[in-house]
Amino acid sequence: MASTSGVLGGYTDPIGGTACITIPVVSQGGVRAIARVEAEAEWLVQRAQAEARGEEPAAPTKGETCRWLLRHLEIERADTHATGETPTVLYSLPPNAPLSPWAPSRSPSASPRWLRALLPEPQGVVQSELTPRLILVGACTVALHAIVFGVLHKKMLNEKMLRRAETMLTLPETPAHTALATRAMELVAEVAPDGAKKMVRHAGAPLYGHATSARVMAFTSLTNQQELFFSAERSATQASSRVRSQHARSPQQRPGEEWTLTQLSVGFSSAFAKRLERLPADADETALLEAVLSVQTRPIDVGLLDRRVSVYVQ
Repeated sequence: MASTSGVLGGYTDPIGGTACITIPVVSQGGVRAIARVEAEAEWLVQRAQAEARGEEPAAPTKGETCRWLLRHLEIERADTHATGETPTVLYSLPPNAPLSPWAPSRSPSASPRWLRALLPEPQGVVQSELTPRLILVGACTVALHAIVFGVLHKKMLNEKMLRRAETMLTLPETPAHTALATRAMELVAEVAPDGAKKMVRHAGAPLYGHATSARVMAFTSLTNQQELFFSAERSATQASSRVRSQHARSPQQRPGEEWTLTQLSVGFSSAFAKRLERLPADADETALLEAVLSVQTRPIDVGLLDRRVSVYVQ
């Protein structure tokens, strides 16, 4: 009595019509061995018999569902590299076709039998005409996997740095910041009516940058993979009467601050990502801000349009 216990090795080739499988077995007494089974496809045997009779063999039906016929069975103790025993042949018929060069090795060596059962004959592999092609395919596969892994790893690091920059540089939502961002988008639409549809702010996109009580430098994401940058300076605590008369919305609202947009520009998001990826993973807020501000962006000329922004208070 014996039962399988381990990993199967070998191959099946429905197209070539041969198969060789190694099966680890263990007896009730605990003796471990390797069974080697060789088989041929039924169509291969029928073709050989027809040729022996001098007949024209029928076209073989090749496929994974073909019927297999046992042609050789032997068993060998797993520790034969130490005992020097030879395999015991239990069943054998003359072969009608040679096995593939990739059949498990039966050459004696210092390696354990179970290991040789999983590896092909080295000499057969060297002489196989498929070996150069296999090496080329394997090298290309490894290279492609390395390239894909490198690209994905770099993309992951870029995304991580972008999220870190947005988290550390996100500005609070204040009436002044909201009003400045709104007016900046309005100016873009006024000076570039044809391209205004492309310059649309992402819904819910935050402002990130740096702000003080007197100056704001902020970015916000657009839907065309670009970033809108604007800077503004606080010009007065109370808006002038002319500005108040132009912008006052109701008797309950009055201008509390007046700002002036000093710069508008647009840059591709990828440019910011490339600049951020050069920073160490633990870069602080100052380094992140300097990196995004160092990107060369395309300025937007608003001409004589009013750049002033009044921030209303209740």
